[in-house]
Amino acid sequence: MKITMQQIADIAGVTRATVDKVVHNRPGVRPATREHIQKILTEYNYQTTRAPSCTAAPLPKKMAVVTLAPSYDYYFQDLKTGMDEQMKLYQGSGMTADYYYYDSVDPDSLLSTLSYLEGEAVDLLALRGVNYPGVSASISRLIKKGIPVLTFDSDLPETDRFCFIGEDLKLTGRICASLMAKLLDGEGQIAIIGSSLNTNSTAGRFEGFLSLLSEEFPGIKVVKKLETLGQHSITYAKVREVLREYTDLKGIWNAISCNEDMIQAIADAGKLGDLKIISLTFSPAVVQLIRQNKIDFTLGLAPKRIGELVIQTAYEYLYLNKAPETSHIKTPIHVALKENIDLFHEE
Repeated sequence: MKITMQQIADIAGVTRATVDKVVHNRPGVRPATREHIQKILTEYNYQTTRAPSCTAAPLPKKMAVVTLAPSYDYYFQDLKTGMDEQMKLYQGSGMTADYYYYDSVDPDSLLSTLSYLEGEAVDLLALRGVNYPGVSASISRLIKKGIPVLTFDSDLPETDRFCFIGEDLKLTGRICASLMAKLLDGEGQIAIIGSSLNTNSTAGRFEGFLSLLSEEFPGIKVVKKLETLGQHSITYAKVREVLREYTDLKGIWNAISCNEDMIQAIADAGKLGDLKIISLTFSPAVVQLIRQNKIDFTLGLAPKRIGELVIQTAYEYLYLNKAPETSHIKTPIHVALKENIDLFHEE
């Protein structure tokens, strides 16, 4: 028996009128409620939302996802999990996703992938952007071919992508700068670690961090910006080097992965306990280091939620003809320390 709109409303715990607004893509519904109802509509195969036509079979749509591999670190594992779980909600819709992984140390591998996609039948591209010569031009060619592009985690705002999904990058940096300033009472030399300034995620976080220090805490000096490309050996070597060069270093903000290598380098230099450390992500390794009092604060950036939103936004764009209400879909930023880390991390 075909499920009715009233039954959908009963399941969702809302009025029939609210469901009707979602079905016909009308305003007046909070985003969280709209998302909740849309998931139920999809789950119960409510015909009006399953495809552009109620009588025709679902139209096949293919999206390409270009990003770093889940094996890169915990963040991208979590992001892929969010994508996979969201795709399950749209089984039978006709939408499929092909994943292409580029090498973090070889931006040319990204260019090769984008060039390949120019000759493929792709209905939408979801991309973790990299500021590298030729990337924006490749994106422009894809858009001119009629392929809409959204970015996630690391934006390419100079392109005509229709939205970016991810944290407020500058806000992340400003939060971390404020925490560091409080830990150091507003004085001291520090280093900051990022993957690469070729990625908007690193550049945006660094910009926010440095701007807050300049505005409110001039007594804190960033003496080194370390670019590690997310590589374990590079992280260890560069942290050891900066500790030898700046013997009075008071803190490190690690805005990328490889926290175990950073901490090992600090321990091997005999500096464990002498530095204030702030990190990103709620990876199991970072959580353990927080519990061991080796990292003071960490920020969780909701990669799983980003992954869910990438797939949801693509589905709504391709099947419901619904563009996001904003060009930046912002995702949560959570601050954790030893006393509350268990609220965010499950074993």
